[in-house]
Amino acid sequence: MRSTAASSGTDLNAMAALDACNQIKARMSAHAARIYEVEPTDVRWEFGGLRAGQQLIAFGELATSCWMNRVQLLAAGFYATPKLHWDRATGKVRPCYYCAYGASCSEVTIDTLTGEYQIDRSDVIEDVGRSLNPAIDIGQVEGGFIQGVGWLTTEELWWDGKGQLRTHAPSTYKIPGSRDVPPVLNVHLLDRPQAEETVLRSKPVGEPPPMLAISVWLATPDDGLGRPRPLSFRCLVDAASPLVIFTVPRLEYWNLVILVPEAQNDMTPGRGSRKGKIRPSS
Repeated sequence: MRSTAASSGTDLNAMAALDACNQIKARMSAHAARIYEVEPTDVRWEFGGLRAGQQLIAFGELATSCWMNRVQLLAAGFYATPKLHWDRATGKVRPCYYCAYGASCSEVTIDTLTGEYQIDRSDVIEDVGRSLNPAIDIGQVEGGFIQGVGWLTTEELWWDGKGQLRTHAPSTYKIPGSRDVPPVLNVHLLDRPQAEETVLRSKPVGEPPPMLAISVWLATPDDGLGRPRPLSFRCLVDAASPLVIFTVPRLEYWNLVILVPEAQNDMTPGRGSRKGKIRPSS
């Protein structure tokens, strides 16, 4: 069992486990066909057990029969991510099996005298394929989004005059806390089965959400005086989460528009926007 780093828990570990389970199921099916004298095509799995012809055998009973008849119930599963390639001669590469997509809009209040800001609201949508557990996935998105807020607004790599990194741990820089969570944080899962073959057509949800915190960074002005960031900003920050983000500033207003690609090579579909007024503190 390898680690779950880089959202690999389901995509790699679970697919290897699935391969092992399929091996054991095939041996148990062959054993059932043999002892109940039916054709292998007449054996099928059902909830709670296996049906051989007209007879339903409970899973526990079948497992005991396999053990008593020396049918191996141990398997080593293996999985390697398919369709990855790199052609040095042509410069063509497919580094990822698929992409995960998302979009976010954030409303931020700025104190133009001190530069202090407060996130009033964030709306997030994340593509998780067919979610294995929506409660866990929503928690992952919420946590990843706030982590991204810290990454973009409070964390900074700082070296002293001797070249030593001083911001090397949470004790030396401010990480986001519960007070940094916006009062309104809406997370929606784009529940859409993905095209590639994964466990139940799901997608991982560990690393992509922090990228969506860019909407908070874009909503805060460059200088603390209420002036928006440059007219257009294009960001391709993660091969697993290609985002095209634009800010369209107006007088005392900002308008954030994020284009969400529906396919790996399509950057034109769904569009969402939200307006907010940058207002000084009273």
